[in-house]
Amino acid sequence: LHEHELTYSVIVSEEHPEMPKTVTEAYRVISEGILKGFHHLGLDAYFAVPKTAEQREALKSPRSAVCFDAPSWYELVVEGRKVAGSAQTRQKGVILQHGSIL
Repeated sequence: LHEHELTYSVIVSEEHPEMPKTVTEAYRVISEGILKGFHHLGLDAYFAVPKTAEQREALKSPRSAVCFDAPSWYELVVEGRKVAGSAQTRQKGVILQHGSIL
């Protein structure tokens, strides 16, 4: 399933001064590093951000369990295709964000 991907993990304290308190904003901050990496490679990557209420509602009910089926908030897209996806968990004051890059 993840044979031709690069995986990553970031571990940071929830108390880090540059880490937002909300999951979505912390996800954005961590993912900005990956976005900058894509830009350094010369790729026109951007964050997926739903613009309409319909798009936001669709994120609550994904079409499938396949990670790269469709982008979610702040996931990376190149040429209309999701190229990186991540998940985040918080336990005992620590944030773990793990993801895959195609």
